[in-house]
Amino acid sequence: MTELEQFISAIAKIADDPQAWLRAVGNVQEVREKLTEARVAEKNAERHAKAAATDLETARDEHGQAEHASRTAAAQNAANVARERELKGLETDLARRRNDFEREAAATKVALDRREAELTSREQAAAKKLNDANKLMAAYDEAKHQAALKLAS
Repeated sequence: MTELEQFISAIAKIADDPQAWLRAVGNVQEVREKLTEARVAEKNAERHAKAAATDLETARDEHGQAEHASRTAAAQNAANVARERELKGLETDLARRRNDFEREAAATKVALDRREAELTSREQAAAKKLNDANKLMAAYDEAKHQAALKLAS
């Protein structure tokens, strides 16, 4: 059916039943009002959809920032744990070295005291031998002097 045929058919229907046409026109007014309300509701829905899209984008950005902050904090925490473990290892090594040094220092002091005692003993022995040698030399010199006096007399 062409548009012209449809138009003629519509006019024929109006002519057959004008009351039905008036009811249809009344329905058209009601439909127009509802269409206007629907358009207003659609504009409101579009405005709300835009606001919701903006809010969603903001929420996604904030979520991304929160995830980044969480990953950064987790990485920093892992680095802190590793550094703490490393520092505890260094502290343990330092304590071990300090103990080794103190043991070595104590052993060195004992050895030094022993050597000093040996040196003192050797010095005393050497002093005694020197004193004995000096006495022997004095006795020899005296004997030599006495012999020289006997020879001279």
